[in-house]
Amino acid sequence: MIWLMTSKILAAISTPMMMTVVAVASAAMRERRARRFGFWFALFTIGQVLAFSTPVVAKWLTRALEQQFPAQPITQFAHADVAVVLGGATRGAKAARLEVELGSAGNRVLYAARLYKAGKVDRIIISAGNLTPHPTDPREADDIAKLLTEFGVPRSAILLESESRTTRENAEQTRDIWLKHGIQSGLLVTSALHMARAMVEFRRHGLPVIPATTDVLESGAIYDSPLDIIPSAAALARSTEVLREMLGWAVATLRPYP
Repeated sequence: MIWLMTSKILAAISTPMMMTVVAVASAAMRERRARRFGFWFALFTIGQVLAFSTPVVAKWLTRALEQQFPAQPITQFAHADVAVVLGGATRGAKAARLEVELGSAGNRVLYAARLYKAGKVDRIIISAGNLTPHPTDPREADDIAKLLTEFGVPRSAILLESESRTTRENAEQTRDIWLKHGIQSGLLVTSALHMARAMVEFRRHGLPVIPATTDVLESGAIYDSPLDIIPSAAALARSTEVLREMLGWAVATLRPYP
């Protein structure tokens, strides 16, 4: 838990906005040398926030990461034993939310169902735990299973893994199920933005998965109109998300195994 929280905090403070806050704070220091450094650091970070806030930059970063494992038609996939669908795709029924809902990465669930109904896989492994588990909170793996059955996947074809909280733990926990059931082949279902990091983790854990990319964010032109060079909060949020994924990919690639 300590490692998990530390990694989340480090990811949060390494964002362009947080770097700017630190830079502005250092620029306000009284010591002259520190203030001079803080001024130039603040100028640099403000400039990079403006750059990352530009839609054309956010689109370019997104496209660069997503194109590492581009989406392909379902008809092109060879048959595999399982599809492994990763969590982060739903919002559980809790308080005012009366039913399980698909979140921003909900296409993962829909795509897994499509693969099964197209006859491309025999079973679906759901790898999805709660980041901060609480006894009364619904488990995301159960929520995804509920949606898959609503989409026509029989419950007998679904295997659950509800303990993982990170992409690394997704791979670790899935490997246990993989070995237990003698699985030989699998399709990995996750968002295009997340696929590069997920593939590193799964392959390092000895799982010969094939990427089944979905939830593609950028499929059109990087520049459509003059609005694409005007900074916006939405573009900064997208750039921040991409940079976090790139940082996660770098850590997964460089970290000693296991």
